Amino acid sequence: MVAEFDSIADIYDSTREPATDAEISAISDALKGCETVLDVGVGTGRFAKPLSELGFHITGLDISSKMMLKAREKGVENLVLADVHEMPFGDKSFDAAIVIHVLHIIADWPIVMRDVGRITKRNVISLLRQRPGLNDQWGPDGTNVGALYLRLREEAGYPVIRTDRRRMWQNEQEIRTRVPPLKLETIRDEMVSMTLEEAFKKFERRGPFMIHDVSEDVHKRIVEKIIAMKGKERFERRVIEELAVWEPEQLESLGKPDLSHS
Repeated sequence: MVAEFDSIADIYDSTREPATDAEISAISDALKGCETVLDVGVGTGRFAKPLSELGFHITGLDISSKMMLKAREKGVENLVLADVHEMPFGDKSFDAAIVIHVLHIIADWPIVMRDVGRITKRNVISLLRQRPGLNDQWGPDGTNVGALYLRLREEAGYPVIRTDRRRMWQNEQEIRTRVPPLKLETIRDEMVSMTLEEAFKKFERRGPFMIHDVSEDVHKRIVEKIIAMKGKERFERRVIEELAVWEPEQLESLGKPDLSHS
């Protein structure tokens, strides 16, 4: 995972939307009364930077030194290089913690979130999406551009080989069920519609993990096949994003998930 994020550090911000005003406003409201905040998986500082500008003392933790270099270039100063499974902080070291766009890449999220609860005095905050997907653009028949690309590249002899146990967005749904947040506030609910061309441009920006090891010729053939199959369709999905807030004590009782049926 370190190599993956190190490899895309220079382009990461161009593949993601910046934190929105609505997101920052909702998070800052949930952080009222807090001063010290741990950003678990700070990345390039997309959330740490605007929150620090509001006066919060942010400490960013990440496994990728190259991602954190980008955060430092933005002015995020307190950065710790560490794995989320081995966070080097004592009990109740921070008033609050934010865990944003990280849960989906941690297979054993209950162990990590339990430790986040241990080191936090007050609120633990995350942003959850109800129906995200793999570079989640959906056609009229439910076609997901990223999933279709993966199937076609595997048919072409380029299967994706992962050494981690990434479960994509199932984890966000699980934590919502296993540990119901004390606060769950909808901050975005809208329909997004785009053409296949627009969807593919977004996919290519957001999908370097799936494209980087495919030859240009094979990638071109896959794109041509998808255009032939889906070229006249519009891709539409409903995006629902919610702010979730837990008390640390809720998370400290978490154990390891049962992955046998995933």
